[in-house]
Parts: sequence; C-alpha cells; structure tokens
Amino acid sequence: MIPVLLGVSILAFYVSQLLPGDPARAAAGRLATPEQLEAVRERLGLDQPIPVQYGLYIGRLLQGDLGTSLSSKQEVAQELRIFFPATLELLLATMIVTVVLGIAIGVRAATSRGGWVDRAFLAFSYVGAGMPVFFLALLLQVVFAGWLRLLPIAGRLSLETVPPPALTGLYTFDALFAGQWATVMDAGRHLILPALTLSIAGISEIGRITRSAMLNALDQDYIRTARAKGLSERAVWLRHALPNAMLPTT
Repeated sequence: MIPVLLGVSILAFYVSQLLPGDPARAAAGRLATPEQLEAVRERLGLDQPIPVQYGLYIGRLLQGDLGTSLSSKQEVAQELRIFFPATLELLLATMIVTVVLGIAIGVRAATSRGGWVDRAFLAFSYVGAGMPVFFLALLLQVVFAGWLRLLPIAGRLSLETVPPPALTGLYTFDALFAGQWATVMDAGRHLILPALTLSIAGISEIGRITRSAMLNALDQDYIRTARAKGLSERAVWLRHALPNAMLPTT
C-alpha cells in the first residue's frame, strides 16, 4: 500500500508541475511586483529544485499541513471540513438512488422479457454505461432545469430556505431531526440532479446484473411449482424469484 501511495503522490506532484500558470503569481496576485513574487516563491519553496519541492511537500503532508488554497486563501484542511458534509450527503444519495433504481428497473425488465420495457432498459443500459458524466450532467440540466424548470442546478438549498441547525452537516438529516419538512424537500430537490447524474452508470450495471439473475431465477423449478400452486405473478416475483436473484447482486 505504501509504495502505491508514494507512486500516486509522485505522479500527482509531477503532473502539477506540468500545468500552465505560475503558482507564485496566483498566490501574490496580478499586481504583485517582481520582488513580491520572489518573496512568495521563497516562502512556498518554489525556488528550490523539483526533488526538494517534493520533499517539502511530503514533509508538510505528513504533518497534516495541506497548504493554503490559492483561490480562497483559506487553509485546505479547513475547506475540506466545510465541504465534506456536502460531499458525503451527495455520496449517500447517489448510493441509494443507484441501488434502489438499479434493482427496481432490473426486476421490471426481467418480468417483461422481450417487451418494450425490457428493450428500452437494454438500450438505456448501454447508452448510460458509455455516456460521459459531464455530457449527461449538461443534458439533465437542460431538460429538468432549463426546459421543464423542475429542479435547481446549483447550491444545497434555495435562497429563501433557512438552513437547519448544524448537527451532522448533512442538510437532509439535520432537517429531519429538526422536523423542518420543507427544508428536507428543498434539500432533496437540490440532490436529485447530481445524484442521478452520478448514479446512471451504476444503475445500468446493477440493472443488468439484476435482470440476468432474475431471468435465471424465473427459469427454475421452484418458480414453476409456485405458479402451479396458484400464486399470483407478483407473489412469484417478489417472494420467490427476487430473494434468490439478489444473491449475485449483493
């Protein structure tokens, strides 16, 4: 693990050296004098050879010093603490959407084998798995925010919504604990587009796995026995086929 982390750090540091622009200029500002630029380079260690710069970078990293953001002038560690709850909330929402929709769509496609739902899902799964995320994000924004005007495209809450008391930093959970149902709905609306964008590829994969496992389960003898006993198709799907189909999915 340590060699891998070391290799990743070397690669990341090397790539950062290839990026255009002058970090000292970004830190000092456009109106900085040459003397000020030189002072910033010395303070940041940018006047040292690249191997020395890397050593300084690793040394500060091991001490927990992630540096200062050149854009906001704030400590990177502090900014991570501020924005991590939003990232975690989006991650949890994406996981829930991926699992729930992936399984539901896969089951529905399997139970309508050869029908239009099945064919539509197969087409969606191939397109969704191969479509770039950035293009999908733009497409969803145009449709749901631009044309239909149903969902917001930025922020975590609307301007008129009061944030809930900070308990976890996750607005949906904090609003639930505080009983602020309007805030829960507003925070959920802001999560829909990014969570759906990030989950499309996962929905396609889980849906295909679920569909395949469900089709295999529906061909088993115990399914024919359940049908012979007079159980409804819905009961056969949910009580007999689905639990066995979940094994490869999980």
